[in-house]
Amino acid sequence: MDRALLHHQPAPDPRRRPRGRPGARALGGGENSLHWVLDDTFQEDRCRLRTGHAARNMAALRRVALNFLTILQHYLWPKMSIRRLRKMVARNPARLEPIMDL
Repeated sequence: MDRALLHHQPAPDPRRRPRGRPGARALGGGENSLHWVLDDTFQEDRCRLRTGHAARNMAALRRVALNFLTILQHYLWPKMSIRRLRKMVARNPARLEPIMDL
């Protein structure tokens, strides 16, 4: 008997739903939402840093900045989006004085 015939599996039917637990695909939701926020706020996907440690260092700085912006949003401007808050602070760093005095 030919060895190739033993290992052949038919192609999956695209009309059939995948079997398994209904919420199994939602397990990586936290990671996906973090990626979405970083991409939306800092345009992380457009970053061209590829050599050495630059990409990893910038990713760490972005996460630190995101954590800081999240704290600012929670305590000072709860109705403002993270993206808008980042732009506001970048335009006027004096807005950070109330938080820096703590």
